Amino acid sequence: MELSNIIASLSRSRIGAALVILQIAFGMAIVSNAVFVIHLRNQEIRRPTGLDEANLFTITDHLISGGQIQGEANLALLQRDLDVLRSTPDVVDAYVTSSLPFLGRYESGPVSLHSIGTTLDRLAPQAASFYVDDHALHTLGLRLVEGRWFYPKEVHKTFGRPERFPVIIVTQALADRLFPKGNAVGSSVYITNGATLTGTSTVIGIVATLDVPDAVEAGSAGPNTYLVPWARDGSSIYVIRARPGRMAAAMRETQARLRASNPLRVIVSVAPFSDSRWEAFRLPRSTVMILVAVCTLLLAITAFGIVGLTSYWISQRRHHIGMRRALGARRGDILIYYQTENLLLASLGLVAGSALAMGVNLWLMRTFAVQQLDWRYVVVGAVCVLALGQISSFLPAYRAASISPADAARAR
Repeated sequence: MELSNIIASLSRSRIGAALVILQIAFGMAIVSNAVFVIHLRNQEIRRPTGLDEANLFTITDHLISGGQIQGEANLALLQRDLDVLRSTPDVVDAYVTSSLPFLGRYESGPVSLHSIGTTLDRLAPQAASFYVDDHALHTLGLRLVEGRWFYPKEVHKTFGRPERFPVIIVTQALADRLFPKGNAVGSSVYITNGATLTGTSTVIGIVATLDVPDAVEAGSAGPNTYLVPWARDGSSIYVIRARPGRMAAAMRETQARLRASNPLRVIVSVAPFSDSRWEAFRLPRSTVMILVAVCTLLLAITAFGIVGLTSYWISQRRHHIGMRRALGARRGDILIYYQTENLLLASLGLVAGSALAMGVNLWLMRTFAVQQLDWRYVVVGAVCVLALGQISSFLPAYRAASISPADAARAR
């Protein structure tokens, strides 16, 4: 069997050959980019927060009273609640805050090494801030890679935000951004309170990572976040770390103890941290499911198209098949002929599909800020589509090889 015979045969069925090539090209281009986007979304969904997620849960509550309790009275109530939570047998530690990764309100602003007049350097990275106390490291399960944590005396316990924070702790990502050569611990940075410059703060520690409160804001280089020591009045999210395997018991016990400590308390929600992660990535998960469905449907359409066109060609060539069989061609020869024919068409489709895949990726980069397509996904897409084409053409080719010379000779 010569390749020239296959090419000559295809030249007489140019429309059908062109349709197969276009199907494979579009299928490969779309599947390669879709699988790449699925990979990016899965990375986003599974990215580490830096927390001991398996053992963390939160309690959100408020008090029913004649007026809003603020100032020193509220701080005293928060401290009493924390004492109750920390004394619970199945609780490792606890603290109160207004935000966590994927949960609560938060503030963000530029962090810079120097100021220009009364404004920060315009090139300074934007970073989200978390309010913590001296118990937060143990509660969250953060990994301190350099420096130290806040001392109890450094934690502000005031009504209203302090004018400045003398000391802060940053994530490794933010430290690398501000201090590419290292030596972040002990250095001074400028942060803002809204739009107001608050002066310098000394970096006293670096944690491995701590994800941003907004799930969609983490950059590819890692989350830019920092922690400030402030037991904030008005915070309503109790963060509790349970002992391993005792999450359910700790959730029941802490609720009961909080209600017993204050009958006017209304517990709004009690939820493991995994619920916050699940809710935060609802949209990326939906995107992944849609893309998987689109890829499956597209591959199915491509496979059925190849089967249909191959079957049509074979029905038009039954007489030709009979002549070849009568001249001594074996079943394997007929099978190899049609598989090779499909392989040739698939190869042409993959060449066109590779160029089209890069073109689609350029459009996605400009329109939706998607990362540049990794060439490995083009290879994976090519292999998948090529295998699909060979599998799809096998059944019609096998049926063609099963045609007896007498039946084929009678075909017109």
